[in-house]
Amino acid sequence: MDLRARGLHLTVLAKPYSSYVPFRSLERLSLSGCHIDLATFIPFCPRLRVLRVNTTGLIDMSNIAVQSASLEELVVEHGNRWTRRTHVSVDSPVLKQLTASFHACGNIGVSITAPMVEKVWWRCSYAKPICGLGLWGLSEVQLPSVHVLSLHLSPVQDSVIFPNAELSFGAEIDKHMVTNFSGLDLHLSTKGHVFGAFVLHLLGMHRIRTALRNLKIVLLRSEVKDACPVNCFCDEPKNWRTETITLADLENMEIEGLGGEDHEFDFLEVIFRCAPMLKTVTVRLSDGVTPSVDWCTKVNNIFMAYPSVECNADLVSRAKAVC
Repeated sequence: MDLRARGLHLTVLAKPYSSYVPFRSLERLSLSGCHIDLATFIPFCPRLRVLRVNTTGLIDMSNIAVQSASLEELVVEHGNRWTRRTHVSVDSPVLKQLTASFHACGNIGVSITAPMVEKVWWRCSYAKPICGLGLWGLSEVQLPSVHVLSLHLSPVQDSVIFPNAELSFGAEIDKHMVTNFSGLDLHLSTKGHVFGAFVLHLLGMHRIRTALRNLKIVLLRSEVKDACPVNCFCDEPKNWRTETITLADLENMEIEGLGGEDHEFDFLEVIFRCAPMLKTVTVRLSDGVTPSVDWCTKVNNIFMAYPSVECNADLVSRAKAVC
């Protein structure tokens, strides 16, 4: 049996018992704009396999609690940008597919127990960064697939200070780790800033350093060229170019959106030096940037220093740069 409901306000007072289970045959349930206590209602559906919930526009539906022994697929769309606190709790031992999208204005609590999950798509967007490292604030966390963690970050105003930055940043990421990851995608809105010090700080965190096998960095640039302010601390600490971190399991790296700046080459050299198991490296220029002879020379010099690594320098169009 399938059930679709929109704009329903349901209050369940009784508890299911052996002789009375009102939705015994229900296998698929779709709820949109419905005020319902899922923690109370779901036990009435012992055969439920698919649950779709859209709470967009419902102020008092900030807590999503699902406990089901039969549920195999769960889709949650929580689009309330003004919710100060959101809590998501899922306990489903046979869940195979999880899709969830949230907007968080404040703290978000996550508790997921789904040992059999095979497919994951997870996104949490923050109305404003509530944690970050140095200049960079976290604006979105995604799990686009089971073993990939995607972080979206951008520079914040100078007046923003993140207390206990590294601890808070790590704890916020851990909330969303529905599954273990081996791939990290970083989407950075650079706005003219140096990113090397920050990325190395991030990669040096134990949770990331010990899991990382595949790294993809996407540098997002505005159409208007931004300039880094004088004495900006984005390049701090200055010794990041000679820093050594252990990326023992990193095998593949891809960087998109390079602008041909010196600090980008510096970062590339650090990664080569710190990742002894590196197998492939691909770099792509930003849209509208033409590779100069100097750019090609610098890239080739770095690549030639590591002949065991398969290296590629591509244009945005995916046409191979002639270097």
